[in-house]
Amino acid sequence: MEQAIGTDFAQNATLLPWPIQTRITDMYATGGTLFCLVNNYGLAALRFEAAGPDEHITAPAASGAPDDAAGADDRTVRPAAGGAPGSTIRPDFSYYYDRDLFGGRSSAGLYVRGNSLLCHVYRDEAAAAGNAGAVTFIRFSMNGQGDNLGPAEPIAPDRQQRDPAWQAVVVNPLDDDAFAVEWKRKTADRVYFHYTSYTLSTGEETEHTREWFMHTFSFADALGRDTPARCAALFRACIRELTAAGGECLLHFTVTDARAHTSERYTYQTIGYEQSGDGRYIAVAVSRHEGLLAALLPGARVLLAENDKAVRTLRLPRLPAGCRYTGLILFQGFICASWEDIHFTHVGAAGLALLPLKNKD
Repeated sequence: MEQAIGTDFAQNATLLPWPIQTRITDMYATGGTLFCLVNNYGLAALRFEAAGPDEHITAPAASGAPDDAAGADDRTVRPAAGGAPGSTIRPDFSYYYDRDLFGGRSSAGLYVRGNSLLCHVYRDEAAAAGNAGAVTFIRFSMNGQGDNLGPAEPIAPDRQQRDPAWQAVVVNPLDDDAFAVEWKRKTADRVYFHYTSYTLSTGEETEHTREWFMHTFSFADALGRDTPARCAALFRACIRELTAAGGECLLHFTVTDARAHTSERYTYQTIGYEQSGDGRYIAVAVSRHEGLLAALLPGARVLLAENDKAVRTLRLPRLPAGCRYTGLILFQGFICASWEDIHFTHVGAAGLALLPLKNKD
């Protein structure tokens, strides 16, 4: 039974530049809770009951705060519940929104550090009228079960505290305590970049070169000898799908563990890609949970590897025209996929689709 909520809204949503539109930019699952990082607002926590084998649901994240969080300009936790009429899927949302910290900033990524969730944020030119204070991370402490969060706490390295015009536009985890950081500072006539490592526990910053920073984004060979067998089986299936139409392409696979929220990167390119000059670049998001691997491909397709050999295809719920899926995570027997109505640099409606893994296509 297909259920789509918000289709009319998706067709009439206001287009805004992607740095300031309300959309899901990252997800993390722990216990029975899925945390969604909502651009410009904060974290939305989703809990829901199990669904029947033939049900899935698509739910919108409005262009602006959800109705039950409208006007949430202060630190708020707002519960809500809902679902399609007659559905056994009962989404239950709680909102950990803080417009004082998140408003006017792009929410770029979500990281797990001990009993804390770190939200990476930065100010973009499109959001220049927003908050001007120094903030690189916003930290939420989690309780022992990981299903409730404490108040939001801003974190800013010394470089940004001295000059808030420096924005950490890209961060890349080095280990459980340190990040590689690309800083950007724009003036009326120039754009400056700077590269450092930042240690969260001590606040220590060390200067580095751009070459060092780029090297922190290392990619393993997708079909290499050291690639785990189940990953290799999934990658081969993705490569067959994505190269079937011909042409040269470069594929980047990012495999994210749904619980630990750690990532591994793999790459594959066709033989003539470097010489072609017009090859396609395709980024493939892969979620891993309890031995399952799920890869998001264009056309609302998900390839699911349940063992080292067999890979099957699932179809995500149909979206309104112009919308496409942007990320996924395995959670509580569901594929949870974020989606957006993308128009080059602008985004309209955005939301989350849930598909039970029991569905077979």
